[in-house]
Amino acid sequence: MIQNAILFGRYVHRDQVRKFTGKAYTTHTEAVGDMAMWLGLTEWAVIAAYLHDSHEDQDVPFELLSVLFGNDASQGVWWLSDQSKPEDGNRKARKLIDKNHIAQAPTVIKTVKLIDSYDNLKDIRVSDPNFAKVYFREKRDLLEVLRDGDIRMVEMVQELIDDYFSKGY
Repeated sequence: MIQNAILFGRYVHRDQVRKFTGKAYTTHTEAVGDMAMWLGLTEWAVIAAYLHDSHEDQDVPFELLSVLFGNDASQGVWWLSDQSKPEDGNRKARKLIDKNHIAQAPTVIKTVKLIDSYDNLKDIRVSDPNFAKVYFREKRDLLEVLRDGDIRMVEMVQELIDDYFSKGY
C-alpha cells in the first residue's frame, strides 16, 4: 500500500515544482514519507506523509484517498491540510486557524507535521531568505502545539529554529 501511495503522489504532483528550489515537488513529499517510515510510524501515517499535500495542493478529494488508501490515511491527510481559506483574513489569522486545527490532531500526525516542517525549514532558509523571516516565526509558533509529537523530530525542528534565530534573523 505504501508503494501505491508513493506512485499516486508522483502522479498527482507530476507537474508541480518546489516553489523555492525549482526541484520536482515529489522530492519534498517523498522526503516526508521516507522520514515517517524511518521513524517507524504506522502504515496509515506513512501513507498520509507521502500524500500530505495531495489535497491541499492538487485538490485530490478526501473521499478518493479513503477509497484508495483507507479512511485512516485519508483522515491523516485531512489533519495535515490547511483548513483556512483566503477569506478567513490575513496570513496571521489563517495560520492561527491552521495551528488550532493541527493542535487537535493525533500525536502520530503531529509527528508527520514536524517532519514536513523540518523538510521545509531546511530549504527555505537558503532559497528564500526574505520569506524565511516570516516562515521561521510561524514554525516557532506552530511548534508549541506539536511538542507531543516524536521527540526526535521536535528536537530537530527546534534546532533548526534556534540556529536560525541565533544568527540574528
